[in-house]
Amino acid sequence: MFPFSIQTLTHNPAHAEIRLVYAGLESFDSSVWKCTVVGPYCHERQTIAVAYAASSPTEQGWIVHIPEPCLWSAATPFLYEVKVQKRGEQYHHRWGIRALTVQRKRFLENQEPMAIRAVRVLKGFDETLAGQLRRAGVNSLMMPLSELLTENAQLADRYGFHVLYEINPEEDELLWKAESTLPLHISTMGYLLPQATMQQPQLWHNAMLHLHRQRRDIFIGIPVDTLPLSVVQGHVEFLVAPSSQMEELAVVKMPVIASVRRFDVLAEELPTNWAGRVSRVLPGE
Repeated sequence: MFPFSIQTLTHNPAHAEIRLVYAGLESFDSSVWKCTVVGPYCHERQTIAVAYAASSPTEQGWIVHIPEPCLWSAATPFLYEVKVQKRGEQYHHRWGIRALTVQRKRFLENQEPMAIRAVRVLKGFDETLAGQLRRAGVNSLMMPLSELLTENAQLADRYGFHVLYEINPEEDELLWKAESTLPLHISTMGYLLPQATMQQPQLWHNAMLHLHRQRRDIFIGIPVDTLPLSVVQGHVEFLVAPSSQMEELAVVKMPVIASVRRFDVLAEELPTNWAGRVSRVLPGE
């Protein structure tokens, strides 16, 4: 397990800062740890990797400065390898530099409006299918939490997929694994909890303890099963709903991902282990 949490603090075309915070039990001692960030790397693109030494230690880790950063996005999933070592122990993790925010009814990635074109993954996410989806123009995935969290997240990081993880709040073991694993992956966009969970305070509270605000760019959403949508928990930042409900949800002041059951917008036929659901975010002011 990589012993640091990572967060992008700031970035612009000239400069980026990432923060590493030690997640171990003992106190952090910068004199016995070394940190280097190397990159960028990008799937199916030639890059020239440069090493950047961590130069700003803090009480809990480092602030690492990267000049002229290459930003991670679905179109250009640039990654930087973070290398840390201590007395012969070495750890490696790849991280992408990007900003994802919600503004009114839109997601903004690196300050640009982001259209979501997603497929719901049931099983069998591997290199072959990842490449097939990229060629089909898919940039986002919805998938249930599984024991393959790390493997799926690493593949999504490298191929440039935003991932919304479907949460069963009663599965405590997977919630613990999600809490410790998914914030370390730049592809993690958010979590989807069942709409009914909002009426179960204990389950909702437990899920929020694990998932909410691990990073400022990971969002909580619900799939809309029933209308009217009378009560929405304050932590909810986006919705997923059938396209037929868009008119009724027009007054909602948050992004709504519209789901449509069709594959004809894709350039290739997909295998049968995918649910027949492609999604998009409707334009919003």
